[in-house]
Parts: sequence; C-alpha cells; structure tokens
Amino acid sequence: MREFDFIERLITRLEGALPGAQAQYLMKAYANHSDFEKPILNSLPKESAVMIMLYQKEAVKEWYLPLIQRPEYDGIHSGQISFPGGKKELADKTLIATALRETEEEIGISGSTIRVLGSLTSLHIEASNHSVLPIVGFFNKKPTFFPDNKEVLEVIELPLSSLLDSVNIKKRNIKIRNVELTVPYFDIDKRFIWGATAMILSELITLIKNT
Repeated sequence: MREFDFIERLITRLEGALPGAQAQYLMKAYANHSDFEKPILNSLPKESAVMIMLYQKEAVKEWYLPLIQRPEYDGIHSGQISFPGGKKELADKTLIATALRETEEEIGISGSTIRVLGSLTSLHIEASNHSVLPIVGFFNKKPTFFPDNKEVLEVIELPLSSLLDSVNIKKRNIKIRNVELTVPYFDIDKRFIWGATAMILSELITLIKNT
C-alpha cells in the first residue's frame, strides 16, 4: 500500500471507534488459579504515554516501528521490551508531549520530526499503577537512532508484517513473584514481547487489519 494511502486511512480509523479493551485483552496475561488476588490500589494511576512511531526504510517498502529493550535493573520492568515512553512530567502540557519528549530522550528522534496521527485506547497497568496512552506517529524517512545508554539496551526495529502474521502469536507459562501466569506473546526473532506492550500492539494490529 502506498505511504500516503496507508497513513491517511490510518488517521481516519484512529478518529473513529477504536477496537479498545476487547482487542487489548487478546494478549493479556492471566493467573492460572482462581484465588489470585489483584493488588489493592490506594492512589490514582500515574499518567504515562508511549510512542508507536511508524516509518519505512528507503530500500524496503515495509512498515516498521521501534521498540526498546530495557537494561537489567532492580525494578518491575527490568529487561522487558517496550515502546519509547514514560511518565508525564509537570512540564508536559499533554500526554502527546510526554510521548514525544520520551521518544527524543530514549531513542534520539526529535519530537518535532514526528507527525502525530492519533492515539489508541488508554491502558491501565496494575503492577505499576500507570495509565498509559499509546500515541501513534509517523516518521517520513528511515530513522537514525541515538539510544540513551542508561535506559535503552537496544532499539528493536520491528516489521509490521511480523505482527500481522498470526504464526508469531504464542503462549507460555511463567512465574512472577510466585504467581503462575499464562502469557500470550509475540515471538518475533526469538524475542519475548508480552504484557502491556503486547496488549497495545494487539489493538494496533486489529485497527490496521480493518484499515
């Protein structure tokens, strides 16, 4: 599909009714026993935003988006694969500003060079009590990444076609903090893409399949 056609049709879909939680929950991890207790949250969710930055490479007319591999650290998201993004700061007037700022800080793509197309459905992450708004953007050339070494172990250029291929959607059982979970995930180039990232990608590909 030509660049202009795809982007304009995607904008139209983002302006309409979104696939929402129903599409997100297709990739939601769940506990393997009924007596699992969800965490009790005593505060309002912290506002956050992530960037889904679509682009094409010059030699290959394939759509890509960047994910980042987090470094290992003593924290709940250690080593995970995620979108560029983070918590809203006081200086951010909107969550769009948050996503653009974090993208520039984490992978070195200036927010002024990204065309914002719209947003997907906000997702609440219970483990960290964050409400995450996925912003969809378009970068009109092959990007050169300058990752922040403290926050990014690796930038992963993910082909959109690999997400649209159902053979790459799998399940496995894992244990986190003595809780056994069944985890739907994207298995792309032997990478384990799960959790909130997989849920957001699930809504994205559902939207694109209808674009």
